[in-house]
Amino acid sequence: MSRTVVTAPPLPTAALLRAYQDRGALCDCFAVEVPRAVDLTDYLLAFCHSRLFRLERRLLSLAGRPTTASDVQALAMGSAQDFAFWRVEARVRDQLLMSVQGDRIRSWWMVERLPGGGTRLLFGSALLPVTGRDGRSRPGVSAAGLWLHHAYSRALLRSMRARLG
Repeated sequence: MSRTVVTAPPLPTAALLRAYQDRGALCDCFAVEVPRAVDLTDYLLAFCHSRLFRLERRLLSLAGRPTTASDVQALAMGSAQDFAFWRVEARVRDQLLMSVQGDRIRSWWMVERLPGGGTRLLFGSALLPVTGRDGRSRPGVSAAGLWLHHAYSRALLRSMRARLG
């Protein structure tokens, strides 16, 4: 079995996450490619039902934010506005942007059609800056925390890709 390649492309011009990047948020973007057409609904179902994210969902349940398969279905189909501690901020045909309620974190998913029938599946996040006492904006995250977040994002995409087959 071949290893899933996760890349870190620049944020697409049409990305809903770009508005945060333009305002100084710390943004990232990771991607995997699949050789067939995948729409946003299928992507979100595969992501939320992937082995690694199911573990995260169990941990969220222990923290008092349980989610069910029905909750995943509702989010993927666009009929839910809340999922665990996320809230839908924006959704278009090929993208979903969610905010962590009461926090500086945004999560983003996007599907991008490739020539020849494949699909690039993008996942990213934004961390809004913290304003210090001196009035300056700072990322508010350590280098180690950022490394861990990036490693986890890549692992989530690999787990989702395995779920898609």
